[in-house]
This record gives sequence, C-alpha cells and structure tokens, in this order.
Amino acid sequence: MEVETGVQQDAQEFYKYFITHVEEIFSSSSLPHVKNLISGQFRGKSQYITTCAKCKKSSIRDSSFYEIDLNIQGHSSLESCIDEYIGIESLDGNNQYRCTDCELQNADRRISLVELPQVLNFQLLRFCYDIKTGTRRKISKLLNVPIVLDMKPFMGGSRKKFSRKRSFIDIDDDKEVLTEIDVEQKSTDEEYLYDLSAVLIHIGSSSSEGHYIAHIKDWDNNKWWKFNDEEVKELEISSSIYTPSLKDTSRKKIIYPTPTSGYFKSSGCYMLSYRKRSTHVPKEDNPVIPKNVLEKVEKLNFKLTEGHKQSVKKISILKDSLDSLKKSYNIIWDLAPVPEGQEECYWISTDWLRDWISGKCVLDSIPINNSDITCAHGNIDFNETTSMKRITKEAWDLLFEQFGGGPALSQDKYCKICMKQYYEEQQRNKAKSTEQKDFLKILERDEYLEDGDYYVAKTFLTEWKKTKDWSKLEDSLINGSITCKHKKLNTTSKVRVKLISKELWDYLLSVCPKAITLKKSDGLCPQCNSTGKTKTLKTTCKKMSLYKSIDDYKYPTKPGEYFAISMKWLLTWKDWVDNKDDDIPILNLNKLLCQKHDQLLFDPNSIFNNPYKKQIFALVTPKEWDFILTKLNVEGNPIEINILPKNKIQAMDSCSPCIQEKKENKEISDLNFESAYLKVQYELPSRTRRTARRVSIDTLKIGPLSATDPLQRLKLLLMEKTNLTPVEQEIYYHNVLLNDNDQVLSFWKIKCSGFLTLKRKEELEEPQISEVNVGFSKTKLGANKQETKPTKWTCTKCTFINPLANSECEMCKEKKPKTSDKITLDQDTMETTKESSQELTKSKKKGRSIHIDSDEEEAPLKKRKH
Repeated sequence: MEVETGVQQDAQEFYKYFITHVEEIFSSSSLPHVKNLISGQFRGKSQYITTCAKCKKSSIRDSSFYEIDLNIQGHSSLESCIDEYIGIESLDGNNQYRCTDCELQNADRRISLVELPQVLNFQLLRFCYDIKTGTRRKISKLLNVPIVLDMKPFMGGSRKKFSRKRSFIDIDDDKEVLTEIDVEQKSTDEEYLYDLSAVLIHIGSSSSEGHYIAHIKDWDNNKWWKFNDEEVKELEISSSIYTPSLKDTSRKKIIYPTPTSGYFKSSGCYMLSYRKRSTHVPKEDNPVIPKNVLEKVEKLNFKLTEGHKQSVKKISILKDSLDSLKKSYNIIWDLAPVPEGQEECYWISTDWLRDWISGKCVLDSIPINNSDITCAHGNIDFNETTSMKRITKEAWDLLFEQFGGGPALSQDKYCKICMKQYYEEQQRNKAKSTEQKDFLKILERDEYLEDGDYYVAKTFLTEWKKTKDWSKLEDSLINGSITCKHKKLNTTSKVRVKLISKELWDYLLSVCPKAITLKKSDGLCPQCNSTGKTKTLKTTCKKMSLYKSIDDYKYPTKPGEYFAISMKWLLTWKDWVDNKDDDIPILNLNKLLCQKHDQLLFDPNSIFNNPYKKQIFALVTPKEWDFILTKLNVEGNPIEINILPKNKIQAMDSCSPCIQEKKENKEISDLNFESAYLKVQYELPSRTRRTARRVSIDTLKIGPLSATDPLQRLKLLLMEKTNLTPVEQEIYYHNVLLNDNDQVLSFWKIKCSGFLTLKRKEELEEPQISEVNVGFSKTKLGANKQETKPTKWTCTKCTFINPLANSECEMCKEKKPKTSDKITLDQDTMETTKESSQELTKSKKKGRSIHIDSDEEEAPLKKRKH
C-alpha cells in the first residue's frame, strides 16, 4: 500500500482511507456479496433535518456514514457524546437559514440516525487545535464507555430517557486487567443492541508522538486480547468488581469502578468498535469440514505418519551403530596401549582420535586422517609430537579396517631429510650463541664508551641483555623510540641514547635488518629542529597589525604603495599561526592572474565602493610584503598596486571577460550545490519578560543538502538540531518566507554560500492554512483528486473554509464533499462565512452552523468541537 512505516500516522485517518481503499477494490467484483461487503458491514444511513422556526417546514437531506466522529470535550460518557452529535442546534443571528418559503429565518438543525450498520465504529476526537502553539493538543479526559450499547434511544434524532442496570468492565491504558460480570440489559430489542468488540488506545501526550495498542474480544472463547505491535497476549480476567485497575500515577490516586457503572473508563481510548448482537452466530459444536480442507489435512497427516516411520527407522539404525561402536571401543581400549619396552607401534592423530571417541567419526564415516602429523615428505613430523598418540599394531589394524584412511605411520616412518635439516638448524643456533657471547663482550667494552659513530636506544640495549631467545628480536625496530616521524634522531639526551662503535652497530644490523641507522654525523632531524624556529616565527606573526586586522579587515584607501596578495591565503595564514601545523602555507600570486591574458582577476577600484567587503585579494604595505617575501613561502611575481589621490588606482590591467566568467561560474556552482551544508541563523527569543525580550542568534550548519532537495527535508534536518517541528518553523532567505514544503530549494535561488534565517512561530493566526497535512494522500490509500471549482469549499462537519486544492478539511480531516455538495462563494459571502468560521473556532459555547446561499439544497454544515 506504499505506506511510509517510519512516519507517524494517525489511526483514525488510516482507518478512513483503508476502508475507502478496500471498498474501491471490492466494488469491481461481479459477485454481489463481495461487491457490497464493506458497505453491508460498515455503512449506516442518516438524515440532516433543518426545520424553519416560522413555517415549521423541514428540509431533509439523506446521507451515509462509515463511522461516527464524536466530540469528547466536556463529556464524561459515550452516550453524552452521541447526544451532542444528534442534538438540536439553533441557526439564528448571522447564521439564519434561508427557507424556500420564508427567506432568512431562525431554524433548528439536527442529525437523525435512520439505519445502523452491522459494525458500528466511533472515532473519538481526542485532539483539538491549539491556536497558540499551532499544534493538535490531546484531551486526556476519562470517558465512560458502555460494554453494551443500546442505540434505540438515539434513533430518529432525539434520545428517550430510560433506566437500566449495568455492570462494568475497566480497561486500563497501561495494564492488562479486565474486570467483568454479566450484564442485565433492560431493552430486549436486539436489533439496536451493540456489544463492545474492540478498543484502540492512544498512549502519548500529543498527536505527533505516542503509541497505539488494541484490545480485541474473541467472541468464540469470550476472551479479550491485547495487541501491542508484535506482542500479543491474553488479558487477565478479574472477577472482583472492586478491583482497582486504573491508576493515575501523576495524581497519586486510584479510580475504583462502581458495581452499577456498566462502563469501562479510559483516558486514552481513541476508537471504539461495536458489533450488533443480532448478527452474532454461535459457535457450532460439530461443524462440517469442507472437502478441500479435509483432503489437505489428510495429506498432512500422511506426511506426518511417514516422517514418524522414517524417524523410528533412523533411530533403530543409530542404536545398532552405537551398540557396535561400544563393542569396538571396549576391544580397542584393551589393545591400544603399547606395552613397556615394545618398539613396534603406530602413530595416530590426536584430533582424529578425539572425534572417534565422541562418535563423530562413526556417524559421519570419517576416515583416519594423519595429515596434520606428517611432514612435507609424507613421514612423521617430529615437531608435532604433542598432536599424536602411540597405539599397538592390533589397534591400528582394527581402526584401519573399520574406517580406512591414513597414512600409516609406523615407528620406522621417521624422515631423514627433516632430521638433517633439524641438525643443521641446531648447528646454526650454536654458532649464533657463540656470536652472541662475543657481542656481549663487545657490549661490555662499549658500556663506558664516551665517543662512538652510531646512536642506539638504551631501552633496546637493556632488553637485549635480558632476553635469552635472541631470534625473537630479529624483527625489532631498533631505535624506534628515539626517532621522529621523519625517521631521524629526535634527542641526544644521555638518559635515552648511547653511542656505540661501528663494529657493534654492524653486528646489530646483521641480526636486526629493520634497525634504523642513526649516525652521529647526521645530528638531529633538521625538520623537527626547525619547529622551534617556526614557533618563534608564529609569535612574530601574531604581533603584526596584519594578523590582528584579518577578522575585521578593511581595504586601505590612503594614497601609497601596496602589494596584492590572496585573501584566501591570508585566512589560511592566520589559521596556520593559530594552530600547531608546521607546514607554512604557500602564497601563489599566479592565482590572482588569468592564464589566458596574464591580467588581474579582480578590479582594484572596487575597494572604494565598500572597503569592508572581502574580495579575492587583500592589500599589504611594503613592510608587510617584505616580511611575507623573506620569511614565508611565495610563488610568482609581486603585484604592485598604487593608490593615488582622489581615489585613483595605478596597477596592471584587469581582465574583465575572465572576471565575468569566473563570477558566472561561481554563481552557477553556488546555485547547483550538492551535498553542501547551508548556514542557518537561528533567531530564538529569550525566556524573559516581554518588555525586556532579547533575540539570541546562533549559526547552524545544516546538511548535507542539494539544490534539488525539497524544503521539507531542510525543515526535518532543522528539527533534529532545534527540536522545532516543521509547523513551528519560519525560514527566510533574503527576507522572503519559504512556505512551500514540497518546492525544491533551487526554486528560491538559494546559494550554498548564503545565509538562511530561522524563526520560531510565537503565535499562530486563525487557521489561514496554505499547506495541507496530506497524511496518506501519496500512498495507495488516498489520492489527491483535485477538481476545477470555485475558490473555496466548506467542510460539512466543522464548517471550516478550506482552499479548493485541499482534499480534506484542515481542521477535522473530513473528506471534501462530492461535486453536488460543493458550494460556490461570492466574495462578500466568503468574507462573512470566514468571520463566522473564526467565531465558531474560538467559541466555547454550543456550536452554530452558518448559512450560505446556494442554488442547490443546503449542505449539512454541522459544527463539531475539536
């Protein structure tokens, strides 16, 4: 259905779109019971009745509904909410009704329920529009909802007073306890009796956050189940009617249900579903199984029986194998040990023997594998003596007969080649040992040597003396602790280094080829040695007036001789002075000249227009230029610029075509940015008294963003940084408000080098909303079906005036009426209606409908509180 699962959606809105979507699919069926499935179960019929107070003539308009939206503000029970829904509202004053006989007159308007569906759904309007914050605020009010709902008193439009006994069921939003007893219902007309079958609960404080859980009743087993995402569990049943199950932890009190309440109480119930009692079909004791189902079950039973037979057969085979294995174990264990003094034997791999003991070799028929204890020549590898065992010839023959494999390694299968190599290795080690003893003598001799040819780290010499296995030091990085990143000597401290003779160093180099050679004649690292000079140079730079004036740089206008340098280099030079980087930045003056004509890429005369506006070049005095030229790295010829009296410039020619081309290229690059970070200045008023309010400004870097990204993406990234929802954000670029969330950033010609301004909406005006919360409109559940009609349309439920492009009401999410129900507004009527709509929104009294002159029959403009 192409629903974005990672985006918070409204359950009521989803239900309406889903029912519509399914009904559209079923309507194409040729089978009547399929075609009318949704309407037959969920659609009811009602009438909008308007009665003229003068002539008492009534105008009736038929309508249908799939759910009933109930206002809960100011109500404590579901019946009270239904009473308001079908209640009479007066049309008077500016909202008078235009009677066909009496013209404008006072009138009464009400809704009459004519026919109820099999499944009756109520959607509770728990969210109201808060004008101050511009958001939907949750109404966390306890509502009493009957377990059994008798709709007969509500039929025909006016409720009849009656008494009835009730039990109760208390469903907690957070607990899993239901308390229930039998219900004695006074009404006996089951045509109007509805049993509660499902409750959807919203847990959270606002419409933009929270979580949904559902409590659904299983009618066959008379049990309630809780559905919480992937977690599904049966709700615990308690028989005590005085068991407290709803706790208000914020107020530290417990709400006890009363024995005659007949309701459940909840502060989070969001949707209610009732099922008509007359439609309930009792569970059959001996149901008839369809033939196709019976055949499928028989096939599954046959498959299960055959699988069981195969398992029994396999178990029997395994049991016989284990018995055989046990017998062979007993025989081989007795034969395996080699008697003392007996030379004849066979060698076998310890790993394979371990698998044989565990039974793995028997089950998987793994042959004997002695490859891990053989040398490259196929004989016994005496270096693997810890990985082999000696067994007798009799034991070997039994194992080989049963498993095969090999190779067979008797006591005579030693390798002469490996033995010779081993002997030669021992001789070499002996010679090394002699050399090492000689080295120690030389080391003792050089211990007190004051002068030598090579430096060596004292820590290495100490480690060398202590070690016994000198071969482990062959890969040691000798002198690594006394070298810098340039592989040069970084210290001459006698605490850390020692001078040794060339003879001793040559020996070390032969033993440790990776040693770093540090000759005494080379001295300390010249690059590192210059670090001190660099620090001195940076200290001098910080004292220069050029360094101090970079942040608030102003071009000189006083007549005199100056030299042009790169502004980019000047900023880089300041960073180099402030940081620890040793590499002096190179000033390339050729970048200020065009390659084609060898002329200036800037106009020196521009400094007189705005001396504070930074350009691609900067001007320095001859003294400053001499310092840069002698102390820093410069490439290219000097660019001399003379400022003459009366704001005149004497310099080499500027290349106007190349300057214009460069400017256009930068303009295009700034407009068509990709993966860039935009600078946003965030203006947030401080939380002080209004008379002393100050605006703090913080610059944020938001990204990565491209010019083809919509404004909505920028707002979402800003929400992560500022915790301001998109509806609270006002973004400006060059004092122009960006107000179309679907429009790409390039539409406003935003440059990546420019600044955006973010402001928080302090107060929201009456809903003159230009952007619609489309919800599921871009999914298969809903489509934006726009028609060419007059300028505005009025919601039939809450009377809010919406832009024509909106497919649903911005206030209550009611869908736009069909073509026949749309109302054409002239300018005067539209302004009057707009004012009335605003009055209705602000009023806390019972709502009124507004009258709009129309050639067609009046549309039901029933006002509901939200």
